[in-house]
Amino acid sequence: MSRVMLRGEARTRIANELRAKYEAGKSIRQIVLTTPCYSYGFVRKLLVEAETPLRATGTRAQHASEVRA
Repeated sequence: MSRVMLRGEARTRIANELRAKYEAGKSIRQIVLTTPCYSYGFVRKLLVEAETPLRATGTRAQHASEVRA
């Protein structure tokens, strides 16, 4: 499998598309399943590049927010 390098406007566009999915409630793992061949780490990197506020991970974070509520 050959790797395609995302650069410039294409990278920014993809990063913003992934950010929109993430902000709509999808997890990084769910987003990975919808991409052609992006890894978890690459999707996370693009989200960070798009200045996406990342949610806490795992069930501990969910339990902590339920306890605070």
